Amino acid sequence: MSQRPAALLILLSMLGHAAADDAIKTRPLKPTPQNSSDAAADGEWSNDGPPRLLSLPADPAAAMAAGIDRFLLEKLDAADNARQQYWQDADAVAENVRFLSRQLGLEPERYPADLQWESPPLRTSDRFEVHAVRWPVLSHPAPPSVTEPGTPAGLQLQPSLWGEGLLWLPRKANGSSVVMLSHDGEPSLWSDPIADDQRDRCEALAAQGFTVLEVATTGHDRIQHGGAKLPRREYLNRAAFELGRTLVGYEIQTVQSAIDWLAQQPAASEAADAKVILAGWGEGGRTALISAAIEPRIDLTIVAGYFGPCDRVWQEPADRNVFGLQNRFADAELAAAIAPRKLVIQTEPRFALEESGDAGASPATWQSPSRDEAQQEFDRIANVLTAIGQPAGTPAHAKLISDKTSDLLNDIICPALDLQVPPAVAVKYAKTEASEAAATDKRNAIDRRARRLAMIDRHTQALLEESEYERGAFMNLGHSRTIANNAHNKLDTSSPAAYEKSVERFRKIFREQVVGWYDQPKLPANPRSLQSYKGTGWTGHDVVLDVFPNVFAYGVLLVPDNIPAGEQRPVVVCQHGLEGQPRDTFADNHRAYHDYAAKLAEAGYIVFAPQNPYKGKDAFRTLQRKSYPVGKTLFSIIASQHQQILDWLKTIPSVDPQRIAFYGLSYGGKSAMRLPALLPDYCLSICSADFNDWVWKNASTRARYSYIGTGEYEIYEFGLGKTFNYAEMAALIAPRPFMVERGHYDGVGPDDRVAKEFAKARFLYAARLKLPERCEIEWFDGPHMINAVGSFEFLDRHLRSGDETPLPPKN
Repeated sequence: MSQRPAALLILLSMLGHAAADDAIKTRPLKPTPQNSSDAAADGEWSNDGPPRLLSLPADPAAAMAAGIDRFLLEKLDAADNARQQYWQDADAVAENVRFLSRQLGLEPERYPADLQWESPPLRTSDRFEVHAVRWPVLSHPAPPSVTEPGTPAGLQLQPSLWGEGLLWLPRKANGSSVVMLSHDGEPSLWSDPIADDQRDRCEALAAQGFTVLEVATTGHDRIQHGGAKLPRREYLNRAAFELGRTLVGYEIQTVQSAIDWLAQQPAASEAADAKVILAGWGEGGRTALISAAIEPRIDLTIVAGYFGPCDRVWQEPADRNVFGLQNRFADAELAAAIAPRKLVIQTEPRFALEESGDAGASPATWQSPSRDEAQQEFDRIANVLTAIGQPAGTPAHAKLISDKTSDLLNDIICPALDLQVPPAVAVKYAKTEASEAAATDKRNAIDRRARRLAMIDRHTQALLEESEYERGAFMNLGHSRTIANNAHNKLDTSSPAAYEKSVERFRKIFREQVVGWYDQPKLPANPRSLQSYKGTGWTGHDVVLDVFPNVFAYGVLLVPDNIPAGEQRPVVVCQHGLEGQPRDTFADNHRAYHDYAAKLAEAGYIVFAPQNPYKGKDAFRTLQRKSYPVGKTLFSIIASQHQQILDWLKTIPSVDPQRIAFYGLSYGGKSAMRLPALLPDYCLSICSADFNDWVWKNASTRARYSYIGTGEYEIYEFGLGKTFNYAEMAALIAPRPFMVERGHYDGVGPDDRVAKEFAKARFLYAARLKLPERCEIEWFDGPHMINAVGSFEFLDRHLRSGDETPLPPKN
């Protein structure tokens, strides 16, 4: 072994010693016992002297994902106790309901009530008529280009989102109304076959003078889009989620708009004791429960076959995962928010949902809670109410029943609202019951589902078009004319120091509300290493660092040979992409990476190639689903891992702590947009083969580049459309140097979209900050890969101070 300089000896004494092969290859490692979860996660290491890694897991990425999985499950379990901090006084209810409305993406204004119905009626009897109806819910999201004085704002735009359903209109209305939501989304007479139990309920209520409106919602049956076959609800929720909305939020506002119209009817306004009742079964029960927590005009809510524990929401259909909901709400908290209005919970174990997860859909399973599960959650309602100052004991406003054969009117509605049970009546139908209109309506069922899907999709795509203006109102990257009147979106570009101060409030939003941040103390890094690679002029070490309980960071440190004593070198963190591993960046001449990490080490840079946990398909994608309920994402974990990596790198004597740069490809490029934006310790960022109009790529249902029709169901981040596209993320990196590496034939997106988004970042750097040399893009004639030409020059220009010994030339 050749004589090593003193600085390198210090580094190696810290990392641990082991002989390395001459060629670039993985050193044979002792197998890790498969029956030990700790050993599988951390490998084996020695405390005899400086910590030394003796073995790695057979698959470090799999071990990492398994540890993160355990960590996240513990966080979900802890959410039940942590939730109590948000329910401590009487004012908590209103604040929590506002939070719920924000996380559901409810729009502040609905379209003025205007229910329209078709003629002739589908059914007629001596007591009621049944009409197919529709009503406007939300306007087109863009504001009107010209405003007419004296005209309500909502009327100056065409409706964009409509509700549809069946109206059972009594001939002698009693003023009260019942809104119904079915499990599969279809009103009774539109179901195939007709839902007899729901039809019987509607007949009984309408015959007694109740106005009944069955609201059509979206079911879980699959549709084909791109290369994926997705449940309708998941398909529609993907784009909405990226834009800060949700499918259930659309449905809740559809219910609210229906109540707007019902409340205006003469019978309702004239009757002193008129009531609004909302009833839902299965999936409809979930929508009813959340709607009632938000809408104070609902006097009685009936939830059948849904209410129970929510600790496994990540296993349920993807559209149910409301970002951050578990921090403040489970079903008991939703029930508490309804008080003192009435709530009846009926256990019906007959509803179930199952999604295999093939063909691009998120795997999912859900079964109606059992009586015991419902009782367990029901008992918590009293605890929540007591915490906010209500009398202790069984909640006075809520009741749990288990007899699914209970008559809706006589056994549930009348007792709950203290109404007298009416005498039974016989309904006499007219001869038109099986009319041609009814037969035609049945033939149109598929057309209605298609129309509803297209309508919600088009509304979300209009939101996507409008999102650029939403982001401009949120953060001003451009001219002064785009600064909001109250200047809350202003960035101070008078100097780099002023800019750094003004951008910090946006970083806080990105960190806490978009990505999510674990503010718990990290464990001591406890670094352990194994010398495992030998390259041309450098030596590689496997390194493991502790982060949180069950969470570790792993990567390979490439150290140039012959670093002079006392010299501090810049570091480049080289990040692999989807399903990758650290050695992809420096070994075997991978077609996408071209050994760029090894070339940087040969050029004299210290290099660290981390393992990020996006490897293992569903094994890592479900980590995202377990993060969402507590307001976190996969990058919440990755950012903590990288902060630990940064803190550790800065302790190495040969590392200049002020010159640690990030350079990532593909999913590593996605990391290059988020990690330096979150972690100011990264002095520079290069995004390769990923920079894009990211919101468009995630939310467009028309673009062939979109993720909507793929199996990457973890890719969506709540509310980016309102806040941070890639230009805004670049603004969080500024004024630090930022570069994009872009191949003309890279399939992540077209050049024009990349150029448009980059132009916003370039304008900020060059025109406003007057730092054009710090923001560059290299276009090259190639595919999805590291080009390592302009990017290497960019690194040299910004990382080589000129004070250290000249680095050897690159090959």
